[in-house]
Amino acid sequence: MNSKRMVAAWMLFSLMLHASDGKDIVWQVSTLDALMTGIYDGEVLLRDAGIHGDFGIGTYQGLNGEMVLVDGRFHQVLADGSVRIPGPETRTPFAAVTFFDQDLKACLEAGMDYPAVQKLADGMIPTLNMIYAIRIRGRFSMVRTRSVPEQARPYKPLAGILKEQPALEHREVEGVMVGFRFPAWFAGIQSPGYHFHFLTRDRDRGGHVLEFKVDKAEMELDVTESFHLALPKQPDFYNADLGGGK
Repeated sequence: MNSKRMVAAWMLFSLMLHASDGKDIVWQVSTLDALMTGIYDGEVLLRDAGIHGDFGIGTYQGLNGEMVLVDGRFHQVLADGSVRIPGPETRTPFAAVTFFDQDLKACLEAGMDYPAVQKLADGMIPTLNMIYAIRIRGRFSMVRTRSVPEQARPYKPLAGILKEQPALEHREVEGVMVGFRFPAWFAGIQSPGYHFHFLTRDRDRGGHVLEFKVDKAEMELDVTESFHLALPKQPDFYNADLGGGK
């Protein structure tokens, strides 16, 4: 294991060791590397994941759409951008949830795009080395999204699937973006940087956010001090080549 991986592993262990019973914690199912490899079978039920948060993102059994957990309710954005409410027995192979509690807030100016919002947030946060849950609510002149259809075995790696997915564009729309900013040292565990999923105000359209432009919106950030990782207990994960050897 190289020094960078050793530092990341030590920091992850420290976060888990000091995780409290409080709500200021991100609870995650599986790892990004496992999802990228094609481990899409979930073993965690939504009713169990919901115990750990009222806010979050992820995907569903068989990679069937994008997860948006907002205000304590799970939403499933399907490949065509439509939204349905999944049942509590629905399974997830990959998700990150927390109880959202605003620590920082900023008004977003008209015309701000995704890179500009990231730059603003980076200037607000006390350090780039912590985890932040982020909620953006308001009106957008444009939001570009995508989602993924349900997969069947044998599963293909995620990168190849995403190349085939068309983007959907939403114009002059109100809604909410739910997401996180993970630090660079989380590579392999989560997607470093910013990652958002979108729902319209009516909760009938959405997806993984690729681009957006603000009309009038507000951004809230929740500084999260702890992290818990629930690893899959299944042969696909045990036998996957995730770079660690046997």
